Amino acid sequence: MSAKQLPAIEEHIGIAPKELEEADLAAAMQDLGIPDEEISGGAVEA
Repeated sequence: MSAKQLPAIEEHIGIAPKELEEADLAAAMQDLGIPDEEISGGAVEA
């Protein structure tokens, strides 16, 4: 997931990705067809 994909995730679920549990983020990424890879761009911190 890249920093460019973060707004799409937030728009899809209505919550900022950094506020999500890992399972919820993974589900949103799957819904949007975003590959489950290491997060790049440093935009999301656990």
